[in-house]
Amino acid sequence: MEFKADRSDQTPSGYGDFVTVWKKQADGTWKFVVDLGISHPQSGGPQTLWQPPPPDPNRKTSFKPVDAATAREALLERDRNYASAQRKQALAAVFPVYAGRDVRLYRPDTLPYVGVQAATEALATPKGRIKWKPAGGDVSLAGDLGYTHGTYEVTDDTKNVIEKGSYVRIWKKRNGMWRIVMDVTNQH
Repeated sequence: MEFKADRSDQTPSGYGDFVTVWKKQADGTWKFVVDLGISHPQSGGPQTLWQPPPPDPNRKTSFKPVDAATAREALLERDRNYASAQRKQALAAVFPVYAGRDVRLYRPDTLPYVGVQAATEALATPKGRIKWKPAGGDVSLAGDLGYTHGTYEVTDDTKNVIEKGSYVRIWKKRNGMWRIVMDVTNQH
């Protein structure tokens, strides 16, 4: 995404990427439930509009709705387990265990990292100890896609807070296991 102070400006004044999660309401309208983004100093390349692939006519599209409360709790537990695991090991060691192979990692002041290897390499240089504080989340009616969100703090060796902010993770269930497919943090 490009930021321009005025539409007629030739040169963007900034660049960034964001993620917005929308949820269909009981009245049929769509409203966003979380929105978080990052800024970075350069363009990520030409802007293209993503289009979903055409539906496979041979694929079954019916599903049995899951028990939303149970599915949501399972996802929140997975998020808490991720947070707990990285307190015992380096984040770069834990991340690939929880991430999908095509994960996107958004961190302020850098272009997005795409793929588990690039994301893991980006997380290999720790800034300090991270403490994640989950605030909530939700899952789709099919129980195969969900999100979690909350806040985080990074402390140095003397336990001084050196960074804090918000996070959003989008999870996709693959082979019965929740995997991170999008991980965004932004400092406050």
